[in-house]
Amino acid sequence: MKKIIAILLAASLFCMTLTGCGLLKKAADQLPNIDLPNIDIPGLDLSGGDKDKPSTRDGEDGGSSSNGVITGKAKSYSEAYDQLTSIRDAMESTISQMTETYDETDMVFYSLMLISLDLAFTASLNEDEQTIKAIEMVYGMFGWADVKAQRVAPHHYKITFTNDEGVAVAYDAKFDTGSGSLQLVQSKDGNAESFYEFINLGGGDFAFQTDRERAIVTYKDGQVKSFSYSQKHYDGEKYDSSKDSIFPGGKGANASWVFTQSVDDYPQAYAFDGKTLKFDADPFFGNRISIEISK
Repeated sequence: MKKIIAILLAASLFCMTLTGCGLLKKAADQLPNIDLPNIDIPGLDLSGGDKDKPSTRDGEDGGSSSNGVITGKAKSYSEAYDQLTSIRDAMESTISQMTETYDETDMVFYSLMLISLDLAFTASLNEDEQTIKAIEMVYGMFGWADVKAQRVAPHHYKITFTNDEGVAVAYDAKFDTGSGSLQLVQSKDGNAESFYEFINLGGGDFAFQTDRERAIVTYKDGQVKSFSYSQKHYDGEKYDSSKDSIFPGGKGANASWVFTQSVDDYPQAYAFDGKTLKFDADPFFGNRISIEISK
């Protein structure tokens, strides 16, 4: 039962993101009559056990570390999800720690995203056909029409449905076993709306890309050693998954790829070399902030 509750919680994130509806209770009311397969959603342990217990997953190039962070190449959707969230959270923690001595009124409220609520659900994908059936059942419980989940190819899944507004929505998820990289593209009425890519470049280097963000991160031994990050204006031109994708190998991804324009052209830009954080951002009020902070 705890597994189906977990998958419902993850699906509810879609509900809030896409339609703003409040149908979780409707789905939960039907739980006693549902018998779905044993599906894990990363990060959601409702068993009451020790949530801080280290992971036992093994990755290449050294396996898992003592704190449960995958240190090598992810072998599945769930491991890639664990890895990308660990790296993303470590980046945010680094920024927070480096800027904590500055008065909040002098700092922009940074919004380092590099995360997608949709990933919490797609991280449950695996090669079990029962997973596909479970996805279709759960989506149907939220009132969406024409729900279909299919395994297009090994580690490649497509989920389609019609939302409450009559819009045809599609999620195309791919995991590359060769690199341990992940891609998720969301489309509406056949047009790509947003995408997310997490690319393992090897040697502890990783690339992130969304429709408005790019980052290159060096992450080793559970710590961020360096990173470059840029964020585009929300009302400006977006990255296009059909033209700008670097999945699965990350070809061309480097610091120059992160900053294809002048730093001043980005509403938020960061560069951390392990000792110094360079911070350029537009605050809510006043002039642009440009700061260098050293440990």
